[in-house]
Amino acid sequence: MGFTRLVVHVGTPKTASTAIQRSLFTNRTALANQSVYLPDTGRLELEPRAICHHHLAWELYAPYRFRKNQGGWDALAEELASVEAETVLLSSEEFYRALKPGARKEFETRLRSLCDDVTIVVCVREQLSLINSFYGQRVKMLGIQPTFPEFVEQTLADKLVDFDARFSPWYDVPGLTLRAVPFGGADAPEPLVGLLQAAGISTTPDLDLHVDHVNPSLGPVGIEATRVLSRYLAGRFPDFNHHSLVGRKLHRIAGRGARQRGWCQNRYWGYDPELAAQVAERLADANDRFAQAVWGRPSPLEFALDRPRAVARFEDLPPKQIDKVSRFVLTMADRYQELLAEEAANA
Repeated sequence: MGFTRLVVHVGTPKTASTAIQRSLFTNRTALANQSVYLPDTGRLELEPRAICHHHLAWELYAPYRFRKNQGGWDALAEELASVEAETVLLSSEEFYRALKPGARKEFETRLRSLCDDVTIVVCVREQLSLINSFYGQRVKMLGIQPTFPEFVEQTLADKLVDFDARFSPWYDVPGLTLRAVPFGGADAPEPLVGLLQAAGISTTPDLDLHVDHVNPSLGPVGIEATRVLSRYLAGRFPDFNHHSLVGRKLHRIAGRGARQRGWCQNRYWGYDPELAAQVAERLADANDRFAQAVWGRPSPLEFALDRPRAVARFEDLPPKQIDKVSRFVLTMADRYQELLAEEAANA
């Protein structure tokens, strides 16, 4: 007899998903002993020591990022045909981005074709902080970015952080259970523990919950330096594509470079008090609808309205910092050229 439950961790992004995925990899033997199977199909080739099924999500909504050799949904079905474990667990914060018209229906169809008992687990975060982190991550990805207020408006218009809009189609669906785990705050569980508990999977004492800090956020200077780098790359390399494999390698290298230069020590915060209050007001009712549906109570997510704005502009930096940023940009651009040469040599 094959597996009887499918658990799908869908993020959201910027809620310790990478830490969870690395913990899943570390604890794969302990989970196997509890009859939990972690598929190989669809995993991200750039994270070999993490269980992150990004390519399954990208096949649904971002085919330009999907790599067929990593495996898609058809390959997953073949892999699972011989699985004897009770529970199969998939994890990718990219699944959250598939919860939009067009991709959502295909996503649900794919899940139901694999199993009749599906549990969706989502980690949710207070949205002012979430949007702020989204912006920082988008900048780290080296695409040309709008200003922070423009990014906030576009995010709200796309309902990317409206949990009610994203999940209300799954509030009451036979065979599909939605579970939500609050992220952050004094009462929030350790990320892997929260996921497993929400999924109804036992957390045993032999779980290794130590994970080195991953994916640190860029501070104000790091954000500005990376924005300058993005603009420089677009000018120097007209064909630069931050979604390409080489582009993704560079953004990881640039992130490490920013961390080594001390640009992740301070916290970027793009809001002024007026913008923060406007965003909170626009999301409050939707948050309460979502909370009543998944927790049966008002939303525990408290907006961070009193945090001071913390940004940097290149032209306002001290001369020594301008020189440091400039050298960082040139070093990363030269590294990108080396990566291109390596890719061509290996083609």
